[in-house]
Amino acid sequence: MDGSIHISRWARLRIPNGQVAHSRWKEGHQTNARHSRNVKFMHNGEIHFGEVLYYFQCEVHLDEESTLALVSTYSAPDLALLEASHHTVVSCMHLGDASLQVIDVKSIHAVVAMVPHQINNEERFFVVEKPGLDVADLGGYEEEVQEDE
Repeated sequence: MDGSIHISRWARLRIPNGQVAHSRWKEGHQTNARHSRNVKFMHNGEIHFGEVLYYFQCEVHLDEESTLALVSTYSAPDLALLEASHHTVVSCMHLGDASLQVIDVKSIHAVVAMVPHQINNEERFFVVEKPGLDVADLGGYEEEVQEDE
């Protein structure tokens, strides 16, 4: 081995619940993007939200390859709004590329929509999840993958 590191990146990934998560790397170049690049994931035992820049595989330990994602995270939810809505309205701020984090793709739970809105001159994002994904595996749900043109 010559000490070099080979990393391959790609634009989409099927997660265990059957959804296909995309990435900014691919969607950022499209005019009519699907915007399915935002994900809900677990980190240190807590739920977080992030925008996937791209997915990649690399050798972490000798002969052990890991599949990872580079994500730009969102802030923790606005606690006042979360409490006032009885934990139904989640509003976060996008922290930009200053919040880059590498995560294991196994920690990704779902694709989410991040809908922008303005509150007190701040751009925030409502988190919208596809209902019923927690039981989708029982019914055999699988999202269809469309090839890019």
